[in-house]
Amino acid sequence: MIRKAGYLVESHVVMTEDGYLLTLHRIPSGNDSLPVLLQHGLSITSAVWLFLGKGKAFAYLLADQGYDVWLGNVRERPKIAQMVQMMVGLAPAVFMNYMKSPIQYFFPFIRELKIPMQLLFHGEFLQSDIVRFLARNICNDNIIAKIIYFNLLFMLVGDDPKQFSYSLLPVILNHYPTSASVKTLLHYAQIFESGKFRKYDYGRMKNLFIYNSTEQPNYDLSNITVSVALFYDNNWIISTEDIKRLCHSLPNVVDMYEVPWSKFNHVDFILAKDASKLVYDRILKIMRRKNPNNITSVK
Repeated sequence: MIRKAGYLVESHVVMTEDGYLLTLHRIPSGNDSLPVLLQHGLSITSAVWLFLGKGKAFAYLLADQGYDVWLGNVRERPKIAQMVQMMVGLAPAVFMNYMKSPIQYFFPFIRELKIPMQLLFHGEFLQSDIVRFLARNICNDNIIAKIIYFNLLFMLVGDDPKQFSYSLLPVILNHYPTSASVKTLLHYAQIFESGKFRKYDYGRMKNLFIYNSTEQPNYDLSNITVSVALFYDNNWIISTEDIKRLCHSLPNVVDMYEVPWSKFNHVDFILAKDASKLVYDRILKIMRRKNPNNITSVK
């Protein structure tokens, strides 16, 4: 996708300590360019930063501004925070007390999926090969299936048809949704049910072994000293109230911005027709303000 858009691209494969192979894609710039790591959300991959295409997708807009763009695939390490100058959170799922999405009603069933998913799909929910096969062969050529697919999506994240371009459908169906760790989904469910941003709950006995306590500890957000910019909208998954709670928990919030579009939803951050005007222009402005001497404009 990146080569087709006319950019140089590199692939880097990293092995984690537990033998998991992760691929990062890089759109390189000059030697002195400031690196930017784009991290995707749950049940998607780094390809989402390319969906809107050249001139609109955030990865390409950053590359055009002379940044050294890295597209990550999840797993981050605490020591990486020491290398980060600023984090921009696009409606980050930290607190979910005011969730309005029907997704919340699936959380109690995730525990039941844990064992069969481990046995059948190595602990992954929505195995990507199966999902993509169904998406390509059922939705791509069937207008009714397409309507059902996107009505379900809008039902989960909020209805915003004016910002959605159906011409993106083929590329979206090739990449979304993809598999996610059942453990990650269960962790989200635990955070939602407890109302606290806490570490993973393994049960009382294993918690005692891992955390030296029968209850899992909370993440101490006051330890996050890196500059943080929070972008939000009153979407069905992460509400304004939840973002404000996060803002008050962080010691160094440099910007808190409400997207000026009343129906802006959780996936609009990467799929909206006007994402550049509504979101990306503001991010680039903040980045320039943070690092005025490290930007090289590339035409």
